[in-house]
Amino acid sequence: MLHHAEISQNNSSFPVIDGHVDLLYLMMQKYSNLSFADLPENHLSIKKLKQGNVRVIISAFYCEDRFNGPEKSVPHLKTLFYYAEKNLKSIKQIITANDLNRAFFTPNHLGSISLLENGDSLIDMTPEDVAKTGFAAVGLTHAGRNRIADGNGVKSPKGLTRAGRNLIKLLDSQKIIIDTAHLAEPGFWELIDLFNGPVIASHTGFKKFCNLPRNLSEDQIKVLVEKKAVIGITVNPEMLAMNQKAGIDDIVFQIDWAVQKFGIKNIGIGSDFGGFDVENRGMENSGLFGTLAEKLINRGYLKDDVAGIMGTNWHRFYLKNIP
Repeated sequence: MLHHAEISQNNSSFPVIDGHVDLLYLMMQKYSNLSFADLPENHLSIKKLKQGNVRVIISAFYCEDRFNGPEKSVPHLKTLFYYAEKNLKSIKQIITANDLNRAFFTPNHLGSISLLENGDSLIDMTPEDVAKTGFAAVGLTHAGRNRIADGNGVKSPKGLTRAGRNLIKLLDSQKIIIDTAHLAEPGFWELIDLFNGPVIASHTGFKKFCNLPRNLSEDQIKVLVEKKAVIGITVNPEMLAMNQKAGIDDIVFQIDWAVQKFGIKNIGIGSDFGGFDVENRGMENSGLFGTLAEKLINRGYLKDDVAGIMGTNWHRFYLKNIP
């Protein structure tokens, strides 16, 4: 095991890919008149991201359930695109494998991969329009019911709709990744049977520790690992503990449980920073990823394994599957 002085010197060398960040939502809610470059110091500011050695964020375009439906979903998505184009110019958009490598292997370089959170708007688009959105990954639902399936907040949820099954076939043909986060369990299992393409769980906790519909069961984790998915473990206390009081040691403990049970190649970080307000003790912002790496090393993890959890597992996955 490394001595503390060696750890402090080396933990910043782990490039981070954060598998789910709600930067766009945070900015629109709290800093709507500012560009990303002008944000004050917060848990996703440029300063904090650099401190945490975050090289790539999977940036969520979160479509609230209140905008679901044929008359509202596409106009709302266009609003998100307009805002992002105007205010996120300082973040390099990752489209190709070369873009991804350039961001991941370049210090102080921040790149972004786009993920659609709640795909209801895609129901009203042509296949050509879906391709033009540029989303590398699509989460089918948020918490509520949409025209695709039921989300994790629906009581007595059902599975995929006919339109949802058709959309999944389209996403499969276009080699777009599907994010299972927020999808209620009946739809999850239908998706696993129907979809041949790559899947992820971008930000999640585990039912074993926090028994919420939002979190993954052991059977779900097992099948995601079999499909070579990456599972992004959140820092959001709402998904880590039933009393919503969690700290950095809870993250370490749940990472370690997942690694010991399912292996290390499918585990990453999906912080959900920007999408929650409950503070995680010791992991209050993205500048503290080095502390998380240090705790894993203190637990006996090899540096290559820590590097995998912090970023290279996501890097390998997106390098293979980015459209």
